[in-house]
Amino acid sequence: MYGVYIVSDHTGEISDREAIRRVIEHLGRTTHDFPDLSSLAKRTGLSRFHFIRVFKAEIGMTPARYVEQCRIEQAKSLIETAEISLA
Repeated sequence: MYGVYIVSDHTGEISDREAIRRVIEHLGRTTHDFPDLSSLAKRTGLSRFHFIRVFKAEIGMTPARYVEQCRIEQAKSLIETAEISLA
């Protein structure tokens, strides 16, 4: 796959795919204040442009859309489990 490389075990570096997996795990643990695109790219060690390209190739949507989906799912969960009225 374009932009994804395999790294040998002895280098200690991670592949683009592994970097994206770690970002997805991080976003899954985030409960508020989702990081912006620059922060996510920095977390992977990739440039913003390359991060967006690899993320979209791996996940099928842009990082911004994925974060939006995470926020929507979190809001749905809060609404479903809330013990107070939405009013």
